[in-house]
Amino acid sequence: RGGKLFGVNASASYRRNVANLPTTFRLNLANLIETDYLTQSVVQLRDGSPRHVHLYGQPRTFSLTASTQLSGQWILPMAAVR
Repeated sequence: RGGKLFGVNASASYRRNVANLPTTFRLNLANLIETDYLTQSVVQLRDGSPRHVHLYGQPRTFSLTASTQLSGQWILPMAAVR
């Protein structure tokens, strides 16, 4: 008997200014509902016994990232040449 055929992933993002810099926070969730192992196939060995070949599912993972965009405000102005 086989397992589920697909996984469910989700993501959410939130933007706000941190220290006057535009910052994005992202939360990614992979494999939310899959808890079973998937049966890929069943083969018959030479002695006639069945052999189940299992493909292990992706583990449930969570990741939280933050990214910011630095603007030109950090570049020092060049001195005027006379």
